[in-house]
Amino acid sequence: MHVGYKMTALVSSPSSKRSFMRWPRFLGRLSLSLQFAAAAFFTLCVGMTGLGFWVSSRIEQEVVQNTAINTAFYMDSLIEPLLQPLAHQNTLTPDSIKAIDNILAETQLGRTIAAIKVWGPSGVILYSNEKELIGKSFPETHGFKKAMTGRVAAEFNDLEEEENVVERKLDRPLLEVYAPIQENGTLRIIAVAEMYQFGDDLAADIRGTRQTTILLVGGFTLGMLLALYGIVRRGSRTIDTQRDNLEQRIGELARLLQQNEILRKRIIDARKQTVETNERLLRRIGADLHDGPAQHVALALLLLGNIDAEHEFDGNSSLQETFETVQNVLGESITELRTISAGIAPPELQGVTLRQAIELAARNHEKRTGTKVDCHIEDLPADVSPSIKTALYRFTQEGLTNAFRHAAGIGQTVIARVSKGQVEVEVVDAGPGMAHDFKSAPSALGLAGLRDRLESLGGSLEIKTQPGSGTRLITQFVLAKEAPSHV
Repeated sequence: MHVGYKMTALVSSPSSKRSFMRWPRFLGRLSLSLQFAAAAFFTLCVGMTGLGFWVSSRIEQEVVQNTAINTAFYMDSLIEPLLQPLAHQNTLTPDSIKAIDNILAETQLGRTIAAIKVWGPSGVILYSNEKELIGKSFPETHGFKKAMTGRVAAEFNDLEEEENVVERKLDRPLLEVYAPIQENGTLRIIAVAEMYQFGDDLAADIRGTRQTTILLVGGFTLGMLLALYGIVRRGSRTIDTQRDNLEQRIGELARLLQQNEILRKRIIDARKQTVETNERLLRRIGADLHDGPAQHVALALLLLGNIDAEHEFDGNSSLQETFETVQNVLGESITELRTISAGIAPPELQGVTLRQAIELAARNHEKRTGTKVDCHIEDLPADVSPSIKTALYRFTQEGLTNAFRHAAGIGQTVIARVSKGQVEVEVVDAGPGMAHDFKSAPSALGLAGLRDRLESLGGSLEIKTQPGSGTRLITQFVLAKEAPSHV
């Protein structure tokens, strides 16, 4: 059956485009199960609808073909013997035409068909129940060509050909059947019989079959969709529950992290206060040593000097030597006390820039040890906290003391610069260096204390050394974002 389809162009308006663009956003706001239901419904409906129509069309084709074959067999048993003369001639005799008319009038075949035509191989109508068509020729149809190859062709025809004037007037569904007529004993096709069978019952059966197929496929699709939706719905609820639990745990973790950050800041503040307290304590100890024992020893030296000037010990050399020994011991003691007090209590750094504090540590070291210190100090922030300024002073002082102790002051260098938002200070020497287990060295205690001091203020300490390559002590402090101009 030839079926025509009208194609209608769909022109999308701007509003329809906006609606289409909003659709995915709308889906994104739905739950996972509803998103799946929408996608599955669309996919299954499209897929199952296509499958249903394909299955029903295949059933229709098979039913039509089987009906056509049965009709062709029935017709062959009644009419084919009357058409055998066409194997030797191009027309039917009046007696053959009359015999065919009688068969159509007296048998069940005639009551089930609306029209019949017998075509010659050349496309000329040799017989028709509409006598005015006999002898006429019409364009070859697809069914005629198929029958000429020895196959039965059948379809519900739309009766648009020129030859179907009478059939169109019936206004009933007609099954058009083309059946090849073969010569007895051979496969040579001598004619093609075309019949139009009343197809009311067949069309009703096909419609019923199509509806049943669509209902079955639709029911199966709906059941499958509901089953899948139930599974996904259960999984979606599990995911939602787990997500809520995860969000709750993340919230608890965030609160714990916030508390840890508060505690960390408190610890840092406490360590800073401890360092500042220690500095004040060291200043006090240094001042006490300077103002107490050092003054007493100085007074003792002064008194001894007066005694030496007034008495000559009457030539007693032994007493004279003892007196001089006491004077020397007291002189060395006062020198050592002043040195210790100067090391314990750093000079007052209030009003001193960071650059000046580092240079002051280097110059004091030169005075105490009589060695040379090279300073390479770039522009440094002018305003840093007093605790960091004191820490860097102590770092420079301790680093140079280690350089003097382990490298005899060879290659003593202080380098200070700003790098990647950090103040970086290095103390370098060209001595023999230290082994990797330098932590066991006598100076390890001083380095450990220095590390604790620096880290308590947010700084770091890195030691780079190996035997024969000298030692580098490096500390870094992150600059505050509001660090002012450099000096």
